[in-house]
Amino acid sequence: MGLLLAASSLCGPMVISEVMFHPHEDSEDAEFVELVNLGDTVIDLTGWSLADLYAYHKPDPIRGDRLLLEPGAYGVIFETDYDTTDGSYHELIPGNALILFVDDNQIGNGLGNAGDTLFLINALGDTVDMMGWEQDIVPGYSLEKVVPDDCTLPGNWRSSISLHGTPGGLNSVAGQVTDLGLDALDWQAVPAPRGFAMTATVTNYGLAKAGGQLLAGDTAAADVPSLSVGESRVIPFDWEVPGGILGLYPLTIRLTVADDYDTSNNSLQIEVPIAASDLSVAVNEIMYTPLTGEPEWVELVNTTTSEVNLKDWHICDQSNSTGLPEQTLLSGGYVVITSDSTGGIGGWLPDIFVIFVPDFPALNNTGDQIVLLDPNAVVIDQVDYGLFALTSAGRSLEKVSPTAPSQEATSWVISPAPQGHTAGGRNSVLLDLHKTELTLEPNPLRLNTPESILAINYVTHFPAINLLVEIYDLAGRRLGTIFNEGPIPGAGVVTWDARSVDQVRYRTGQYVLLFRARDAGSDQRWERVERLILVN
Repeated sequence: MGLLLAASSLCGPMVISEVMFHPHEDSEDAEFVELVNLGDTVIDLTGWSLADLYAYHKPDPIRGDRLLLEPGAYGVIFETDYDTTDGSYHELIPGNALILFVDDNQIGNGLGNAGDTLFLINALGDTVDMMGWEQDIVPGYSLEKVVPDDCTLPGNWRSSISLHGTPGGLNSVAGQVTDLGLDALDWQAVPAPRGFAMTATVTNYGLAKAGGQLLAGDTAAADVPSLSVGESRVIPFDWEVPGGILGLYPLTIRLTVADDYDTSNNSLQIEVPIAASDLSVAVNEIMYTPLTGEPEWVELVNTTTSEVNLKDWHICDQSNSTGLPEQTLLSGGYVVITSDSTGGIGGWLPDIFVIFVPDFPALNNTGDQIVLLDPNAVVIDQVDYGLFALTSAGRSLEKVSPTAPSQEATSWVISPAPQGHTAGGRNSVLLDLHKTELTLEPNPLRLNTPESILAINYVTHFPAINLLVEIYDLAGRRLGTIFNEGPIPGAGVVTWDARSVDQVRYRTGQYVLLFRARDAGSDQRWERVERLILVN
C-alpha cells in the first residue's frame, strides 16, 4: 500500500511496533502507539516522550503508574482521556502490558490519517526510533510492524489483519516475511498430446526472497524460482489431461511455499474445456412433432466411460443456439433437453433426467438441423432429420445405435414404442454394432392402427452393402419387395408399414422375410430369414 514514509537505522532495543492513527468510527479518543522492549534489560521510561511530525518541537511526555518496561514486554501509549475500563481495547490488551499515556488529549498534534511521522525520544532528548506513513488505511485497523527488530526492511509495516489491531501483544502480521501469492492463470489448448499449455502469475508479497512449487491438481507442474520482494513472474507449465475427463473440468492450481505466512492466496481454480470426440455425446432421440400441448425435445446420451459436464455445451438448429447449464451426465446416461418445465408429458417415466432450457430452439416439423457443440465450439454430433422419413404426431425418431453415423437415414427409425418414444431411456430399437444380427420389432406386428411400423434392424460385417428385403408366404411364394437399395451402411434400420407397393395392407397371418446383404466392394453375401406374424 506504500504506507512507509521513513525508516531509521535506530533499531532499539526500544522500538515503535504498532500505531492506530485512524480508529474505528465507534471508537473515540482511541489513537494509540505501541512500544516493545527488544533488549535483555528493563527500560525505565521516566523522562521519555513522543512526538509527531507537526509537534516535533513540543513532544508529549510519557506518563503512567508504572514506567518500567520489562524485556520482551509491550507498552501501549494512549491519549489522556482514553477510558481504560470501558474503552475499545479493554478486552484486547493483555494483563501484562504496560498502560501509558501522553500528557494531554492527543498524541502529538493528533495523528494524521493521510500521513504523519512519529518520533520516540528518550530522557536524554535522543530520538531512539521513528516511523511514518503517507496514506490512510481502513478505519479501525492499525499499522503493525512485521519484523520488530529490523528497521531497514522495505515493506516492514502493514495494515493489521485484526480489527482494532493487537495493542499490547504479538502483531497480527508477525511472520509475514515469506508470502508468495498466485495472482492469475491462463491457458491454451494443445492437440497432441491432449492437454494445455498454461501460465501462472506468482508475486512475492513477503519481505524476503522466496520460491516454491506449482501443483496442477495433485501433480507437480513447475518450480517457482526465488523471487525478489515485490517481484511478479509468469511461470509456464504444461498440463496433460488425465484419462476419464471430458467437457468443462474445474482444475485447481496450487502454490506450495515453505513457511508461507498467508496461504489464502495460494490457489486458483479455472474451468478448462476438455476436447470431446465425435459422438462422445450423441443425439439419440428427437421429438419434433409432439402431441398437442406437449413440448419438443432432444435426447442426448453419453457414449463414453467418463462423466461429462454439460456446462457451455450448445444445441443449435439452423437459426438458433442455446447453451446448456452445469449438469453432470453419467457414463451411459441419458438426458432430455426441452423448453417446457410444466411436466405431465405423456409416456415420460417419472425419474428420467431432464434439463429445462427456456430458449431451446424450435424444431421444424418438415425438417431441421440439430447440431451439438462442445465447449470448444467443436461439432460433436449433427443430424439433418429433414433427410429422413417424417414422423407423425407423438412419435419420435430413435437412433439405432448411439455411435451410428447420425447423417445416415438408416441410423434412424420412427419409434415403434407403444407410447411413441423412449424419452430418457434405452431406445426401443437398439443395435449392437459389434456383432452381426437381424431382428424384427415388434413381432408380432399389429395392423389395427395407422401407426403400425415394422423395424428391420440389421448389423452386417460389411462397411457398405446393397440390400434386398423380400416377403414370402409360408409356401415359399414371393409376395413382394420391401426394400432394394444400395450402397448403404452395413448397419441400420429399414422400416415397413405392412403394405404392398400398391399401398394395400397385408392380411393377418404368418410370413417369411428374406434379408440379403451383398458387400458393395465384393461378391460376399450375408443372408438371413426371419418369420413375421401380422395380427389385428
